[in-house]
Amino acid sequence: MVSALGRGALATDSRYPGYQPPVASNLATFMTPSSIIGVSIPVVAIILGIGAAMLAMYFDFRKKRELIQTYHAERMAAIEKGIELPPLPIEYLGDTRYSSPARARRTGLILLFLGIAITLGLWGMGIGDGLWWWGLVPLGLGLAFLLIAWFEARDSRRSGEQSLRSDLP
Repeated sequence: MVSALGRGALATDSRYPGYQPPVASNLATFMTPSSIIGVSIPVVAIILGIGAAMLAMYFDFRKKRELIQTYHAERMAAIEKGIELPPLPIEYLGDTRYSSPARARRTGLILLFLGIAITLGLWGMGIGDGLWWWGLVPLGLGLAFLLIAWFEARDSRRSGEQSLRSDLP
């Protein structure tokens, strides 16, 4: 067994039989421009994806902050003049983009038909064994969104009927 402490010694330890440390000639072939680009593309994609999400969150926060500051300034001016303003509607503060049954129905239909198109396209082309199954992912998501839209519409109808019943004498 050769000692790994000696200068220029081969690290042929019994734990790693046949291991040879990289030498300068092997490093030159290992660090080619194509291998560097191949590693850097996913890193850049991840960094840009996270950065885009953070930027979207920042702009959403900024929009809400400006809305609240504007409402506060208007309210303070009205209080100074003695005018009473109605309270701030909660819809201004909440995120109502995903609560609409119509939006869920639209997203569900888009994903459903996209999944059908991908499934039929891959199945018809005969690419790979079982590759057409990937089209079932957006198809399933589309069905889930359609179910969500159906349940939300049903719940809103029921709550509307209950409020009408409570208004009756």
